Amino acid sequence: MKEKLSNGFVGVYSELVTEVSAAAERLGEEVKKLGTAFLKLGLKGKRIAVIGKNRYEWALSYYAAVCGVGTVVPLDKGLPASEIESSILRAKVYVSVFEESQLDIIKDIVNKKISNLKTLICMDELKDKVVKNLKDLLKSPKRSSSPFLNAPSHLSSIITNFIVVDPTSIPIYKSFAIIFASF
Repeated sequence: MKEKLSNGFVGVYSELVTEVSAAAERLGEEVKKLGTAFLKLGLKGKRIAVIGKNRYEWALSYYAAVCGVGTVVPLDKGLPASEIESSILRAKVYVSVFEESQLDIIKDIVNKKISNLKTLICMDELKDKVVKNLKDLLKSPKRSSSPFLNAPSHLSSIITNFIVVDPTSIPIYKSFAIIFASF
């Protein structure tokens, strides 16, 4: 009886490890594809705001930004519109990756022409001439022969701490992102 339980547990554990490994490999490949797409859009060194619920596309955008493209500015989806606008202005954000629920807020900021915000990318599929779809960006680029992770040891940074008057920039080093280099 113990043998059956033990073997059954090992079998389930082995399947779980295989599934997690496959998911991590997929994430790593898609981070590289999105990072390459960001670079092809000319976003190297730009500040990229990521706004939305805790979901796969949020993590994908966050890691693509922080693993060699630019500076990531994670914003809380629950902030009022005025705080999102203020944070985008203070952080001098150039790109916003957001959910469809944030579309009106982001477009309003762009229409006011008071920010550096130029590139809009939606995590959800939209039919909009101004807004790019994240899924389309993942389809379009073939990963380049020189992956975007081939960057100096100081990759990028995270702008955080919007409670204070001046946002704080935290440098991120290549060792932080090394997990994606093996995929």
